[in-house]
Amino acid sequence: MIDKNLPVRLKRHAHFGSDFYHPRTYQPGELPDALLSEDLITQELAISQVTSFTKSTGAFPDTEIKVTVDEPPIKPGSYDKPTVAIVKPKLSINTATVTELISAGIPMNTAKELVKEREKEKFTDVTSLEKVALPKGKIWSSFETELIFE
Repeated sequence: MIDKNLPVRLKRHAHFGSDFYHPRTYQPGELPDALLSEDLITQELAISQVTSFTKSTGAFPDTEIKVTVDEPPIKPGSYDKPTVAIVKPKLSINTATVTELISAGIPMNTAKELVKEREKEKFTDVTSLEKVALPKGKIWSSFETELIFE
């Protein structure tokens, strides 16, 4: 049973009228009643689980706040888990397919033209790409960090 007075989480994208709703937590009244069905939303918090602010004490119940001048629990620059960096591989402009060029952000017509031009002569640097026109507002130097010339 869905309680309209508690937050709900939309499980998947939903469309109602001319509005489109994304999966996230919604506060009471944010979603139309037509979307408040158990196949579209979840409601995990029971009323007893919602922490409330008590004006008389000025704190949340069962919350202990400690202020100390001791060493902080986490040292600056240290992490509990290893940091992962996602590195996008560079694209070889002289061997890439049209699909790979498009996925690098090069427009389709330009990608096709690049493939035709490199059959005549391999590209050696960014300035050699200027034989092929880009759409207005784009410049070849903006792709320089993503391309290699082999």
